[in-house]
Amino acid sequence: MVSACRGFANRFQVPCAADQRPAASFYYVSVVDGCVAAKDLAQVGRCEDKERERLQAFGERVRRLRETQGRTQEALAEAADLHRAEIGFVERAEREVGITLAWRLADGLGISFADLVRDLD
Repeated sequence: MVSACRGFANRFQVPCAADQRPAASFYYVSVVDGCVAAKDLAQVGRCEDKERERLQAFGERVRRLRETQGRTQEALAEAADLHRAEIGFVERAEREVGITLAWRLADGLGISFADLVRDLD
């Protein structure tokens, strides 16, 4: 992680010169609460790929459990107190899933949170 980067970006790939890095390197730069952080894109790509795989595995598990129970997305959404579109987003891995959403899904599916996330890694 590089603490400062010359150049301007907010979550974009930008050429920039950073402390102790070659000027032509590409970094992933984000600004959170006024703090700038830059990561080497090679590292970011690997992290994002793993996160994407986990989201896809989670979404597939939710879909499989829902279909095994013979439920529609609408029925699961109602049981989990969510909007139907949210179920679709989760199943297609189009959104990150927070712990509160995962708990609601587990409750809606009638299983424990632990069973929902077991062996996803």
